Amino acid sequence: MAMLEEHLASLLATPLNEALCVSWRAKAQGFLNQWPADRYAFAEPSLDDESCARALSAVRAAMSAVALSASKLPGYGPTHLERMLTWGVGLADNDGLSRPHAMRLFLAGAYSDLGRILVPRDTAALRHAEASAVIFDAVRDELGLPEAIIIPVRYAIVAHTVDRFDYDTGTYRVADDVRTIDKLDMLGGAGLVRCLAHYVLDEQIPFAPYGGSAQEPTVLWTWWQITENLYPIEASDYGRSYSRDAIMWAEDAMSEELTHPSPEHDIVSLLFDLINQVENLIPEKYYEQLDARMENLSADDYHRWGEILEETHARLDDEEHERTRARNLAKRKGDALLSGMAELLELGPGAAGTEVIRAEVARDRILNGNGTPRE
Repeated sequence: MAMLEEHLASLLATPLNEALCVSWRAKAQGFLNQWPADRYAFAEPSLDDESCARALSAVRAAMSAVALSASKLPGYGPTHLERMLTWGVGLADNDGLSRPHAMRLFLAGAYSDLGRILVPRDTAALRHAEASAVIFDAVRDELGLPEAIIIPVRYAIVAHTVDRFDYDTGTYRVADDVRTIDKLDMLGGAGLVRCLAHYVLDEQIPFAPYGGSAQEPTVLWTWWQITENLYPIEASDYGRSYSRDAIMWAEDAMSEELTHPSPEHDIVSLLFDLINQVENLIPEKYYEQLDARMENLSADDYHRWGEILEETHARLDDEEHERTRARNLAKRKGDALLSGMAELLELGPGAAGTEVIRAEVARDRILNGNGTPRE
């Protein structure tokens, strides 16, 4: 798969100009428009272990590409992809997906956010899902997989950010499932920390530990809106069950009153640790900015953040336990695809190791300077 990795690296280094954005958007729109005819054009393929090995190699190539060229937008780095694909393993195992369904889900999940490397924020010119679908289509011949796998995956990638879309859950449920595993990483502790990593540098949004409103949004408002207004999960029983649990936790975390008027929290250190756990590709200046924003909080807001973050730390441990359980159960199945995917995910986003070290050095430097607990 060296050729695939090289091709992906070349595509992800492409400078996007106006003409290319127009071209890519037109191609992606074509993928959507073709789907009503495409979705009934294929019989379910018979996939042997060699096909599974090719699919896993394609997933590994996407994981490496994200680790080496991660999005400039915090919250979408290799750890997000690793968590999302692990939710996919849990979904495939618990919902009893067939091998073709599971293969489509793993591929669509792996390639769904590659476009963020070129399009960090969606614009009227081009959305990251559109770029991701075009990138996937560009390497399709190198994957060596049947069209009955490739075409539904391509559709699911481009459709996963569309507000409303038409798909056939009975035949190709991957469009809903890839949205589901993405949603599961927007909820709960990981989702809250991703929200903080995403918006902490936006000086227009107050760094207040409350939900706010559309008229007066806070750094938590977007996360809270996602949690309250989650699009229905249509296909997956596993996804619906876990999302209900995550939403209940979010409601409790947002509604609880301060239990200790003046607790001692080193919330700067705690938040740095949480962000490094959830998103390990953060520029050094990010920590300096975050530390400055924390220093401007009132005492009540500071302590309220402390309680929220301590609850979030416990929630992250629970979420990691669930993902570990999902991987372990999948490995016991002995299936070439499901077990292989679980084993691949246990390796983690190791290609980003140097970035993790750099981020930890930056954090330690800041904490040694002025990251002490507030009295």
